[in-house]
Amino acid sequence: MRLKLLLAGLLTLAPLPALADVTAYYAGAGGAATIEVDDGGNFRAEFGKMVTLIRRDGVDYLAVEDPAGKPKVVRVDEMLTLIRAQIAKPESAPPAEMMGDFALVGGGDETVAGYAGTVWRFGPAGKPSVTGQAAPGSSRDQVDLVMSADPKLAPIGAVFRHLFESLAPVLEPALGQGNFMTLAGELAAKGTPIRIGPVMALARVDTADIASARFELPGPVLPAAELMAMMRPPAPAPMSPLP
Repeated sequence: MRLKLLLAGLLTLAPLPALADVTAYYAGAGGAATIEVDDGGNFRAEFGKMVTLIRRDGVDYLAVEDPAGKPKVVRVDEMLTLIRAQIAKPESAPPAEMMGDFALVGGGDETVAGYAGTVWRFGPAGKPSVTGQAAPGSSRDQVDLVMSADPKLAPIGAVFRHLFESLAPVLEPALGQGNFMTLAGELAAKGTPIRIGPVMALARVDTADIASARFELPGPVLPAAELMAMMRPPAPAPMSPLP
């Protein structure tokens, strides 16, 4: 009994993170994005008006619009399984040395939309420096990202990391050898992206309650193969014989 009381007292003193709904709005040259996360771990990530990722009840779904503007919904795990199978085909195998080494270098501090962050340069590595470490390559080949460790943004950062971890099994065989995935994982672990080069930057954050309807699927769940067939470019029309 005394042990239970002691544990209960310690829990009241522990700095546990508060669970709350949070919505982040991004904007930039690459378009707009909105990420909504509720206190139960469900999320909705909209990239533009045509691609939406929804996680509800522990399952990830992808919703895209067909040419007629009608939403098509599939499970993300089924879609990734099909893509991995496609990449595994001999004719799709990438060259062994497709990508070389990359570099991840920390820079100064930057504040975006009122949130402090650290600037990180990520891109192809240049020649080894005097210390033997791979130096950053040309700035034209690199992208600078600002990552924030602010706990208020932690649920948004968790969405970005979840998306990276979901895509990693597909990206690794497609990228060939190199340290790209290792450094990309290190970068994702540094917090929440509040600026991604000139493409996208955090515009504002809202902590108002999110209606549960936001995590409802916009249509019935279809087989992933059906969506893959829809996205496949049409075969070229046969050439008519010359007269």
